[in-house]
Amino acid sequence: MHMEPRRQILYNIIIPSAPKWGDIMALSEKKAITDKRHQDKLDKIKIQPYKNQGAAIRAAAKENGESLQGYILAAVYARMEQEGQPLEIDPAESGEEGGL
Repeated sequence: MHMEPRRQILYNIIIPSAPKWGDIMALSEKKAITDKRHQDKLDKIKIQPYKNQGAAIRAAAKENGESLQGYILAAVYARMEQEGQPLEIDPAESGEEGGL
């Protein structure tokens, strides 16, 4: 029985100096600001299917390898295209956010 000799593997690990507390705060504050700006651009739409229907939708999304949100939005977009509806609309034209 022939055995290979053990090989020793050495790793060079470079650990950068820890950032200063102020650096961490600045990054966190900037991230919070950019996250809020992004969230402000998004609409929140809540749907409430019956549990058995919700389970079926989740299963279909998982089977397709899509997120639940992606799966639902794709279905909505497909229906909108089928009906000839625009995929985007100016909020002022829709009567939202101060429009008529």
